This record gives sequence, structure tokens and C-alpha cells, in this order.
Amino acid sequence: MQASVDLAGKNLANHHFISAGQPALTTVVPTAELPAGESPLKFKAQGVGRLYYGARLRFSRRSCPPSRPTTGWWSSAGTPPPTAPSACAP
Repeated sequence: MQASVDLAGKNLANHHFISAGQPALTTVVPTAELPAGESPLKFKAQGVGRLYYGARLRFSRRSCPPSRPTTGWWSSAGTPPPTAPSACAP
């Protein structure tokens, strides 16, 4: 089976799978290379077999914001809202 992944019309990966025992293919796209706005992510498969796939979007701040916002909504299950500057995303 021939598989491909496209993001916003740009090809990110192509791979020819011969058998189900092959290792998974992983592709990483740095945030700086992602297109702005809404972009379709398309997985395509041609040939015999079934393509199983997943996509994950992860990000973190390079540094904490200068001050924590004092407005907004907070929900907690037994722990108080974070107050230390180190409580921002890792």
C-alpha cells in the first residue's frame, strides 16, 4: 500500500508499506513551518490494506507571560489554581 500525508496541499510524507509488521512512520513539522489559518490535513492510501493514522498538535511557550491574567475562568478538581510563574506550559 502506498500512503501519503498532505497539509494545506503540501506533501509531508510518502511511504510504501509492504506488510502489517513494519514500524510506524513518524513525521514532525516545526511550528514555524505550519501554514497560518485553517489547513486541511489529508491522509491518503492506495492499494491493498488499511491505513491507521493519528495526528497530534503540541506546543509550549518559549517563556512564561510577563504576568498572569487576573480574569477568566478556572476549574479545578481538588487543587487550587496555579500562582507561581513556573506554572505556565512547560
